[in-house]
Amino acid sequence: MTASSAPFGFRYFAVPLLCYLCAWVHAAPAATCLVTVERAAGADIPQDPLSFLQAPPPGLMMISLPEDPCKSFLRFDGALLYNPLRRDLELFDTRVRAGLEGGAREATPAGRTLWHPRAPIVRTYKRMGDLVLEEDAWAAAPRHRKREQWARERTDFLSLRVVNAGSSAEEGRVVLTLDQRGPLELSPSRTTVFVREDDGKRSLCSFWPPCEELRGYDGDPLRPLEDVVAVRDWARPVDSSADGRFRDAILGPAGSISFRYPCRPNGAYVVAFAFIEGHYEEGDARPLEIWVEGQRFRTLDLAREFGRNQPTVCVYRVIENGDGRLDLCVRSPEKARDGNAVLSGLWIFPGERAPDPPAILAGYGDDMALAWTDAGKIERMKRVDVLFPRLRFHPGQEYRVLVGLHRGPDSPLENLEKKGAERELARAIDWWTKLDLPYDRVRVPDGTAQALLEASLRAAYQAGEMNDGESDDGLMRRVERLLVQERGRELHLMEAFPAAWSQPGMRTVVEEVGTSFGAVSVDFTVKADGRTAVLRVKTPKTEPPERIVLHLGSLGPRARQVWAGRRALGLQPIPVSAGATLTFRIALTP
Repeated sequence: MTASSAPFGFRYFAVPLLCYLCAWVHAAPAATCLVTVERAAGADIPQDPLSFLQAPPPGLMMISLPEDPCKSFLRFDGALLYNPLRRDLELFDTRVRAGLEGGAREATPAGRTLWHPRAPIVRTYKRMGDLVLEEDAWAAAPRHRKREQWARERTDFLSLRVVNAGSSAEEGRVVLTLDQRGPLELSPSRTTVFVREDDGKRSLCSFWPPCEELRGYDGDPLRPLEDVVAVRDWARPVDSSADGRFRDAILGPAGSISFRYPCRPNGAYVVAFAFIEGHYEEGDARPLEIWVEGQRFRTLDLAREFGRNQPTVCVYRVIENGDGRLDLCVRSPEKARDGNAVLSGLWIFPGERAPDPPAILAGYGDDMALAWTDAGKIERMKRVDVLFPRLRFHPGQEYRVLVGLHRGPDSPLENLEKKGAERELARAIDWWTKLDLPYDRVRVPDGTAQALLEASLRAAYQAGEMNDGESDDGLMRRVERLLVQERGRELHLMEAFPAAWSQPGMRTVVEEVGTSFGAVSVDFTVKADGRTAVLRVKTPKTEPPERIVLHLGSLGPRARQVWAGRRALGLQPIPVSAGATLTFRIALTP
């Protein structure tokens, strides 16, 4: 009888049966691993869980949106920083800082707070006498659901509130300081500042109420011809007699720092260049050339010739070449490993009267100089102050300013007034609160630690491509390692678990912890009566480890017995299949 002539019932059952038998013959046995219990205490079991959870480094915070191409950084003093010039985030193209001004006094930082770990809305406090300035900074919530639209409408808000917290009247005014490369221009309505560029102008920021005026610092005769950056705390001079300005530096990212000083044709002058190398220990990394009137006067290597953090002053007598301008330049050679030009200060003295280098080094050259500059002056040259009305604040009186910073070309800045600030802040809070980020992947019973974890995860999503595709949620990973670690072909659980997290009613969860075997999840819960703990472990689905070790050392003598179902775990291991969910009951002594 052929297959085609076989009865229908035979064919109906024969084919599936044949497939089943073939699969049974060729199927590999289910992969298993062994589970054992280790009661000895680990070498580094933390008694204080926060010893493993350090807060993010002080200084910069981010208020950007997740995976936001328009990065917005907030400094400890409330300054908003935009467009980093270096990957280490020490130099920025644009800074916006709010403050108070009254007579010769200025407001000083007095602390800052984060609205919620999941919402990067930051309040900075400053004081000037009894006047308190509260600055709320945040990124506007997106108006479109499509992420590709976010960058075009990106806006940051800075809401300022001044209040007199004292018992007597105080005088002062709000000052908004803008450090931005390129000339700035105030609109006729006095509510918008524009940046003038080669192809027109673009809006930098808008504010309400209108300001009174812009105050610039454009009159210095020694202005750099290129875009340069003032770097604070560049070096730590080893010479205690050196002037404090040697801690700072003028940095030329384009490879040169050039000046053109208008002067008397064919006049005699003395020029002094001050340097300090604050980064490199060894030479040949950052050679520099000194050029005067189109001629190279000297090539020097600060690290090799003088050493790191050693200030030096190079003095030259020159005759102006007759065109009525003195051209001075510090340049990086073409093939230099580090192409940034560096200069601490520059002085121009009359030819017949100039201090010696030690006097300049000690800071006594300014009064004798025809012109001079340093990092502090360079910083002020870029600065423009937006001045709001000077007011006399009575006790309890307040004054508000709302600033909107245009980050994208379609930044929708309208209704810049008190109600607009409240509305935008409420929108941002609602948006961040509802944002679906995997905060529940790690849950710990310590509220402070949990807040740090959530802030770390949120910051990792804000950083986005700055991490080169790698997550920067370092705190999350450190907590995961408290419960899950791998050594060779073994998986160790609870080895560094903090004893402080094993009190009655506490629960700790880590989900989908990446290992070379696959993802592992651990859920450890102590019952409210403190007599039993339940440990649930979801083992890797792919390649299982050879052994899983449960460490109970952090529980100390409280852990009396461990049960897997009805079976007690002791010295004898039990086999576990890959991808299984294990439940262990741990009997505790209260």
